[in-house]
Amino acid sequence: YGRHDVIHAFRINQTPLILDGVCFFRIFIMNQALFIFDFDLTISQVHVHNKLATAIYTGKISPDNLESQWQLIKDIPPTGSTLQWNLLFSTLINQGHLVAIASFGAYPVMIQWYLEKKLEIKPADIEQIFINSWLPDYPADADKNKHIEEVIAHFAFHGKPNQIILIDDSETNCRAARQMGYQVIEALPGDRNARHLQWVWKLLEPNSEKRLNKVG
Repeated sequence: YGRHDVIHAFRINQTPLILDGVCFFRIFIMNQALFIFDFDLTISQVHVHNKLATAIYTGKISPDNLESQWQLIKDIPPTGSTLQWNLLFSTLINQGHLVAIASFGAYPVMIQWYLEKKLEIKPADIEQIFINSWLPDYPADADKNKHIEEVIAHFAFHGKPNQIILIDDSETNCRAARQMGYQVIEALPGDRNARHLQWVWKLLEPNSEKRLNKVG
C-alpha cells in the first residue's frame, strides 16, 4: 500500500487520516464528483472477462448464450460484500454524484447482470450507472484514459480533473489517470476485504463513515 499517493480534493481538514498505513487527508466532497470503478478484480474477486473469454474460446459456452455466460460467473464473489457495494452505489447516487464502470471487457451485459443479480443494486440505481466496457486492440499496452474520456462525454461532465475519481487495481491505469490530474484509489487486485471501498467512503460526508462501520 505504500505506492498510494496522498489524495487531494476540494476542501481538506487539517487532521490527517491513517488507513492501512497510508496517510490521507480527511476530505469532504462539496461539489458533484464523477466516480469511475474498474470491474474485474476491483468489484469482482475474479477476472470475469478472462473467465468468459477462455470458456468461449474453448467452446465450453456460446458467445450468443447470455444465460450460459451468467451461469459461469454467477458464483464469483465480489470484493467486500453485496451490502457494502449496494450501500455505496446508493449513497453516491443519492448524494448527486455520477457513477460509471469502465472495464477492459467484452461482456458489458454480464457486468450489468452482476450488478443486478449478484450485488442486488436497485433498478433505479442501475439506470444511473454508465457501463463503458470494451476491449482495446492491445490491452497489454493500453491504459484506461480513453474509457474515462468516453465516460466524461456520456455524462457531459464539466467538472475539474480532480473531481474525477478512478478506482482501479491496475498500476498502469492509475498512473495514466494521475497524469491527467484525476484522483486515484488503487485497489489491491481481488481484495476480499475491499479496502478500496473504505477509501471511497472517506471521500464522502462523515455520516457515511458511520454507515460503513455498521456494514463492517
